[in-house]
Amino acid sequence: MQNRVRFQTAVLFLTAALLAVFSAPANCAALETRKQAPKIERTIAVTGYAEVLAQPDTAVLRLGVETQDASAKAAAEANAKASQAVVDAVKKLGISAENIQTAWYNIFPIYEEPSPRGEPNKPPQVVAYRVTNTVTVHLRGMVAKAGDVIDAALEAGANRVEGLSFELKAKDKFVQQAVRRAIQDAKRKAQAIAQALGVRLGEPILASEGYAYQIVQEAPQFRMDRAAGFGGTPISSGTVQVTANVVVRFSFSSQPGK
Repeated sequence: MQNRVRFQTAVLFLTAALLAVFSAPANCAALETRKQAPKIERTIAVTGYAEVLAQPDTAVLRLGVETQDASAKAAAEANAKASQAVVDAVKKLGISAENIQTAWYNIFPIYEEPSPRGEPNKPPQVVAYRVTNTVTVHLRGMVAKAGDVIDAALEAGANRVEGLSFELKAKDKFVQQAVRRAIQDAKRKAQAIAQALGVRLGEPILASEGYAYQIVQEAPQFRMDRAAGFGGTPISSGTVQVTANVVVRFSFSSQPGK
């Protein structure tokens, strides 16, 4: 009888030990699961936008000389002479050499008109050569001189104005101003959302920004003939638009008493 009691006691101890061993991983797994449970972020994300208008500080002109002659050499020589005269005229207005750059230079043949319908086709014949030389002029801090530069270039021999644009080189302070306004816009939106949800808006926990500015384009391409005569080229620079976008994420909490 005593041996039987001892045997039963041993079995109970062994069973308890086995239960402890096999239940421990389950308890640990449950505890680990509770530790790894994702924390739900209570945030409000908004986008703020702002724009600032500024006066451009740089004008970019593309001036061209186009010549044509039966001889490629003659056309090139005439173009070189006229192009040099244009560059000299621009320099006389106080534009430094480093702000005058050749944009492109082309020589290409001009062929005679194709044979009329019904007549046998002839091999294409070159009847002339056309030469174009275009220079880019940067008017840094001299936007008001854009019209004078165009007039001087045309008077000197330029017969093409390929384009005129206005840019803002010193844009840092305008970008910062736009970003500050965009942040204020984001705050107003976040406060409106929090008020509508009945929660208290907290501190910003994440913010990112981006900006852009618009180049003002004028006269994309037009030709001018000195023989036509004109009293001067009026130029209006307008304004450059600097825009900023910010994305801000705010924390929020429940209102007291709710």
